[in-house]
Amino acid sequence: MRGTLSRITGIVIIALAMLSCNLSTVTAPEPTPTEANTPTPEDTATQALPPTFPPPIALPSATSIPPTETQTEIPTNTNTSTPEVLPPTETATSTIIPYDPNSTPTPPPTIPSGYNSATPHPYYTKTFTPPPVINRSPSSVTAVQFTPMMDGDWGDWPNAETPSGYVVFGLPNWKNSNDLNSSFKTAYDGNYLYFAVKVLDDVYSQNSTGNSLYLGDSVEILFDANLDGDYYSKSLSSDDFQIGISAGKKTIDGPKEAYLWYPTTIRGTISQILVASRYIEGGYELEAAIPWSVFGVTPYSGSHYGFALSVSDNDNPSKAAQDSMVSSASERRFLNPTTWGDLILQ
Repeated sequence: MRGTLSRITGIVIIALAMLSCNLSTVTAPEPTPTEANTPTPEDTATQALPPTFPPPIALPSATSIPPTETQTEIPTNTNTSTPEVLPPTETATSTIIPYDPNSTPTPPPTIPSGYNSATPHPYYTKTFTPPPVINRSPSSVTAVQFTPMMDGDWGDWPNAETPSGYVVFGLPNWKNSNDLNSSFKTAYDGNYLYFAVKVLDDVYSQNSTGNSLYLGDSVEILFDANLDGDYYSKSLSSDDFQIGISAGKKTIDGPKEAYLWYPTTIRGTISQILVASRYIEGGYELEAAIPWSVFGVTPYSGSHYGFALSVSDNDNPSKAAQDSMVSSASERRFLNPTTWGDLILQ
């Protein structure tokens, strides 16, 4: 009996030993990857470089903006900040016909028979029909066909004066009509556009010239030479003009000057513009003759142009400053020609 048990025990021991040898050669299975240990792109690749861009394009010079108090639009009548004064650029070309007070006035040509401007704005017909949608200033003035004496006195002018007393800049500095107010008349012939301005101003102060002319008592003309082509345009173009006129440096009897700020391609003093002025009670009168060649247009009776006349005031003779401005256009904004109003050649 004992012998039998010994043999069974030996067989079991041998079997267990053989099984142990077989198990030692089996490889353990790989663990299943989990979301936590799964590699990410940041761990397995070099981070992408930021995209490259071409060098920036050089922008136009800031001299494309004329140096007046309205280089940027004035949102309210309480703006009293001093505008940036830009350096002058090239002088106006000398192809403008000089004024000759002894010459025989050239009558303007008549409208060609059957001529009509591009639809929908027939501005160059004798009967003006406004466009169906009016989004421009309602200010309108008529220029009569007339050649004045150009002596600073508008007493020989046949037409009635037009008020230009809307305060469009420096309202806090404006005291009353004795401080600054104005009215004007317009006329034309085949060579010139004429202006006569009566200014009420209790202190005459003009110490500035050239590019800074507006920093003193002065008259400003805004003129859109192509009203037909950009009637609805609220931005400036090369056919929009800004001209400042000084009645005299230091005094009314001092040197006269006319300066063109816009278009900037012809910016500079325009000596061909004739200016005459004189003192009156409570202010001064000014007459100016601007050659049509300045604007590059041929005047026709019945034609329309964008237009506004404004007057700047400086109340302190010891400084150069623009304290306030009055205008013929109540909503005048230099950068928006639709606020300028309308000039009709009668």
